[in-house]
Amino acid sequence: MANDNLDKIFDRPIPGETAKAFEWFCRYRDLGGERTLVKVAELYGKETAYIQQLQKWSCKHHWVSRTLSFDQYRNQILLDEQDRIEIERARLSSQQWNQRQKELREEEWEMSRLLLAKAREMLSYSLDERRWTFRDAAAMIQLGMELAKSATEITEMDVLTAIKTLADADILPGEVCERLK
Repeated sequence: MANDNLDKIFDRPIPGETAKAFEWFCRYRDLGGERTLVKVAELYGKETAYIQQLQKWSCKHHWVSRTLSFDQYRNQILLDEQDRIEIERARLSSQQWNQRQKELREEEWEMSRLLLAKAREMLSYSLDERRWTFRDAAAMIQLGMELAKSATEITEMDVLTAIKTLADADILPGEVCERLK
C-alpha cells in the first residue's frame, strides 16, 4: 500500500502525549466507527467524571483526527484486499473459461472428424446402392466443416467449397465429382 512508509499518527504517541493518555487513545481508537468517549469509559469501568479527563486528552492530542486517519488506513487496507481478491477471481475465471473453450474446441474437432468420416463413407457407395441423398451428405459435410472451422477458428467455407475440397482430395467417388462439373 502507498501509505506504508508514512508515519502513522495513530500507532504511536504524539509529542507531549503521556503513556497513559496514549493507552486510552488506543482503547478509544480500537472501538471502531461508533466510538465515543462515554463508551470507552463505560467499557473499561470508569466513572462519568473520568470522561472529562478523556475529553481533555482527546482535544489536546487530536484523537478525532487520528482515529479518522486510522479508519481511513484500515478501509484502504480492506479496499486493497478486495481489489486483490477480485483480480484473483477474474484471473481464475478467465483460466476456467479458457479451459472450457479449449475443451469445447476439442469436442467440436472430434465431432467434425466423425461427421466428415461418415460423409465420406456415405459418398463411397455407388449411386445404385445408396440410401441417402446428396442433400444428406451435403448437410453432414456442412455441419462437419462448420464444427471444424469453429474448432480451428478458420474463416467461413460454404458447402460447395467443402464438397469441391473433398473432390479435389479424391475423397468423393468419381461419379459424384462428375456431377459437380
